[in-house]
Amino acid sequence: HIVRLEFQSDHSTTGRGFNITYTTFGQNECHDPGIPINGRRFGDRFLLGSSVSFHCDDGFVKTQGSETITCVLQDGNVVWSSTVPRCEAPCGGHLTASNGIILPPGWPGYYKDSLNCEWVIEGKKGHSIKISFDKFQTEVNYDTLEVRDGPSGSSPLIGEYHGTQAPQFLISTS
Repeated sequence: HIVRLEFQSDHSTTGRGFNITYTTFGQNECHDPGIPINGRRFGDRFLLGSSVSFHCDDGFVKTQGSETITCVLQDGNVVWSSTVPRCEAPCGGHLTASNGIILPPGWPGYYKDSLNCEWVIEGKKGHSIKISFDKFQTEVNYDTLEVRDGPSGSSPLIGEYHGTQAPQFLISTS
């Protein structure tokens, strides 16, 4: 097997370029499936019949692909049984775990425009909720995060934050 790549550019505007990796692999093994961005891979055997599994990092959810893939023979080719998962920050959700991470879609890059994400954090009965702002930067005056003391948009307002102006932490009272 031989592959040839040829890159040409003209005299006008240039782009950022590219970063390409390549690997070679034997006849009875699948190619290295890689590791999803914002995720981890468990398993490093890619032989026919082997399986590897994936897990998204905290704050991210699987939006496509499979958590486990197996190296199989399909139509005479050695291939993975499914695609590697994509791990993305969700736009909203109902959070009931005792701790977690909330990230805007697009993290760690820029968040997308025209978003309207709502998260509801529900603690155990008798437990307060502490929200810590580890990093916070939005477009001043236009992109805001409202924090309310309760589950609805009409619950008492704790604060409205934008730019880099957010407290180190806040605690629920309801």
